[in-house]
Amino acid sequence: MANSYEELVQAQERLFYGNPTTIDWELSPGAGIKVVYAQFNLGGVWGGLVKSSVELIGSPPPFQVKLSADPTTVISGQQTTLNWTIIGAVASCNLSLGISNDLSAQGGQESPIVTSGSVKITLTNETNSPLTQTFAIACVDNQGNSAQSSADVLVLPVGYSVECTINQFAQSFGSFVGDNRFIKSCDVNYDGRIDIYDIFDLLRQSPHI
Repeated sequence: MANSYEELVQAQERLFYGNPTTIDWELSPGAGIKVVYAQFNLGGVWGGLVKSSVELIGSPPPFQVKLSADPTTVISGQQTTLNWTIIGAVASCNLSLGISNDLSAQGGQESPIVTSGSVKITLTNETNSPLTQTFAIACVDNQGNSAQSSADVLVLPVGYSVECTINQFAQSFGSFVGDNRFIKSCDVNYDGRIDIYDIFDLLRQSPHI
C-alpha cells in the first residue's frame, strides 16, 4: 500500500491474516482529495492495481464570538442591552467596561457549543456633546486561540434632541456653541458648529427632508 502510484513499487509488503483485515494508515498531509493505492498478492501472483480516495477538509473553523447592543443610541441615564453569542469550545471570556463575567462553556463539552447571554448597562454622559461607548468581548480557548467582537452605543446628553427639521437647520446655520441660534440636533457631525457639512450628513441620513 502507498499514498502514490510511484511509491507503490517500493512499498513494504504487509501480511493479511484474515478477510477482512484492517490496518492503520497515515494519509499525506494537507487538505484535499487523498488517494491510497494497493496491490494484492494471492498465491504468489500479483493482481491488478486498486485504489480508494478520501477527502480531507482541513482543520475545523475557529470558534466565533458576536456581541451586539440594543438600542445603539441612548440618552444619558438610559440602558442598553448587550447580547453575546459564542459558538465553539472556549475556556473563558471577558466583557469590557469593568464587567468581568465568566461567559465560558463548561469544560469537557464537545464542540460546537453555543453559549449566549445578555446584560443591561446604564450609560451616562455628563458632557454637552454625544459620546460613543465601545463595548467588547474577548474569548480564548484551551489552545490559546482568541476571538473578539465589539459594539458601539451613542450616548446623548440629557435634553439633546435627536431630530433636526429643515427650519431648525436654516435658523441655526452658521452658528457655533454659545450662539443662541445653535441647535444641538442640527450639529450632525458633532463638530460644535452648524455648517454646510452638516446639511450633507443630514440629507444623507434623512433624505426625506
